[in-house]
Amino acid sequence: MNARDIVLASLYASLYATTTIILGLALGPLVYGPIQVRLSDALLLTPIVHGVPAIMGLTIGCFIANAYVLGNPIDMVLGSIANLVAGYFVFKMRRRGPIFCSLIASLTISLIVGSYLPLIIPEFLDAYGGLTLMAFAITYGGIFAGELISTLVLGVPLIKAILNLRRQ
Repeated sequence: MNARDIVLASLYASLYATTTIILGLALGPLVYGPIQVRLSDALLLTPIVHGVPAIMGLTIGCFIANAYVLGNPIDMVLGSIANLVAGYFVFKMRRRGPIFCSLIASLTISLIVGSYLPLIIPEFLDAYGGLTLMAFAITYGGIFAGELISTLVLGVPLIKAILNLRRQ
């Protein structure tokens, strides 16, 4: 990585972490619950434009945000891995366009985060009688819906604006 890439990765890490922390503290379960809308996940499409530096920044930013707000080691590690994998898929599939990449990122985050989130939110498990199929189905669906809001509704216009600015 050259100096430009390090600066880009740092920028993405700080943007992601700051946005997630501020909204996480203000909105709590809407950002960290089983039905979550992380506005910072609009940045998950930025590997279309900035590649590996964006992937690294989003991964580090997620780790920092999850460490600060929840401090749960499972969420810190697996949440960051989710961003890493989603960013990698977006980068590899960038030629298919931002809408397709939004769906891939949303699905990736939903599958990874939805698989561990019911295990670290005891109140949610209590509401659905433990580790039931219903608990996981609601978590997968809630995260997927929130990710679509973040990546499709916010991320796609963001990427289109960035791409238009680059063309000028």
